Amino acid sequence: MKYFILTTSLILDYLLLNILPFSYENINYLHPSLFIISIFLVCSLFKNNKKYYLTSFIFGIIYGGVFLNNILLGVFLNLFISFLSILYNKYINSNNITNILGVILIIILSNTFIYLVLSFCLITDFSFYVLIYKIKRSLLLNILYSIFIYNIFLNFSSKSIF
Repeated sequence: MKYFILTTSLILDYLLLNILPFSYENINYLHPSLFIISIFLVCSLFKNNKKYYLTSFIFGIIYGGVFLNNILLGVFLNLFISFLSILYNKYINSNNITNILGVILIIILSNTFIYLVLSFCLITDFSFYVLIYKIKRSLLLNILYSIFIYNIFLNFSSKSIF
């Protein structure tokens, strides 16, 4: 189930970014981070942290190569999100409200991480406005996706229906 969620999220991210461009005058109105949200949500399905980190590493190579054009950044981003997810799940019980708060936290931290790394490496100019714009545009879609994934797949899988 966890690999299905991660693979489906990668495909949906690709479709939303490349097939269905929601942009006007080079401003992208849709900034999905469905895969990053899925990395956060499937943490509870892994019993072994080493397997979770290995899965994040492998999917980070794919994510970095396809979406970021930088494999190293994709791997570090996924491992960073995995580390935060393990800490979050260790101290906070999972329900809809805590997942929404976790998604907001992960979106803010992952976008900030990407912007800081790209700015530090002089790949792009750091603009606080662009960072806030991207975070603001991605929150609604990612929160709705996390509620869907949590209620449909993760809640039922914990009850052994799947």
